[in-house]
Amino acid sequence: MIFNTTEAARFICRKLYKWFVYYNIDDTTETDIIIPMADILIASNYEIKPALSLLLKSEHFYDAGSRACYIKNLFDIIVGALREFNVSFPPYTDYTAGYPLFYSIYQNAAEMQQQLFQPPDVSGWPSYYQEPMHYELWVNSNSLPKRADFTDALVNDAIIDVRAFANFSVNPADPDQLINDVTALPLRYPLSDNSKSYIKTNFLLNNTTDDTIWTNAWNSNNNAVINTSLQNMFKFLMNLPEYHLC
Repeated sequence: MIFNTTEAARFICRKLYKWFVYYNIDDTTETDIIIPMADILIASNYEIKPALSLLLKSEHFYDAGSRACYIKNLFDIIVGALREFNVSFPPYTDYTAGYPLFYSIYQNAAEMQQQLFQPPDVSGWPSYYQEPMHYELWVNSNSLPKRADFTDALVNDAIIDVRAFANFSVNPADPDQLINDVTALPLRYPLSDNSKSYIKTNFLLNNTTDDTIWTNAWNSNNNAVINTSLQNMFKFLMNLPEYHLC
């Protein structure tokens, strides 16, 4: 009886939309996105994949207004950072090397208030359903400093190879090109020109306006300057509000 109603399908599709896009569903989104998804869900006998495929392949999903709509949960921050910066994982069968790594991920998330398999109650974590704040609940006076501690430690402990990541730039000796390239992947929301200028001046040019300071350091392989500059820059980038959006 429940699944014979159109509202059941729409309810499920709203849940999918809130998870993958945004928690605010206006009348236009309901008409243009939710209802077509629900129709496909019903037509496919409630198989989730076709409805989800419609959403993830839609122009709406890739629209600029659909980007950076929600704050990352703790596993998005932790696992996302490790994958974005190509941190290698041991094989699952290598228990000796793998267990400490996977336990540290579990423990870090728990300290940031998302303990895997241990939601606070049967409703799950409030960020996924509690109106009107939803995802904003992930950020508080306890969790935010621990997010920063985690990403800082990735850089300080050389878990992230900032030099290797910088080499993904098409021209890492050019400070403007470097900043454009290294912020394109981890930041879902593009930085303003003023923010890029601030980063370049403070982290790559030693508080000057002379681009050749960085260019000469990179081309001469000045490791002391390069490593210190990149470490400080990446710690700063991962503490920006833009890094916490997904």
